[in-house]
Amino acid sequence: AALQYTELGWYIIPVWGARDGHCACPRGAQCKDDATGHPIHDLVPNGLADATIDPDTIRSWWAQYPLAIPAVALVPSGLIAVEINDCDQEKLDALEAEYEPLPETLQLRRACDRTELLFFSTPSFQIKSTFRGITIHSNGHIVLPPLSQTDASQNQWILGCAPGDLLVAELPESWLEDLRRPSLSGRI
Repeated sequence: AALQYTELGWYIIPVWGARDGHCACPRGAQCKDDATGHPIHDLVPNGLADATIDPDTIRSWWAQYPLAIPAVALVPSGLIAVEINDCDQEKLDALEAEYEPLPETLQLRRACDRTELLFFSTPSFQIKSTFRGITIHSNGHIVLPPLSQTDASQNQWILGCAPGDLLVAELPESWLEDLRRPSLSGRI
């Protein structure tokens, strides 16, 4: 799956998965990171700075850690994530009424009652903000599910909103204008 994501121009890093509700890294239940997937530091000692689209590097990583999970590094991939908790739909509706509706784009459904919408942004910029109750960020990474997944208990692409179904939409300029303001950047 990691190589398929690089075909989209997404920069990938390998991350740990979860095992028995805890991080699958050697620290297991003692790991301070949650089970959302932190980088496998043996492979990417510089974290997101080691993200790549190079197929040989990615094959080497997965040969060493076949159970690694791919994650996309947002900034080098030019992506912005909009995270919506199930209870926040009214907040999103209000933002869309004020600015403009978000275009149809790729959507990931998380096991934790959260949906992540992925948008393209040119030029790429770093932001992590709570924008009127909705988390929007381009820093960090997002753990990716396999492109073909049957286990409904795991994170998965929403049917019809996966790579191959549609392209990543651009975040509307009306949204970007406010997000680029220094008062929002970095605020959470």
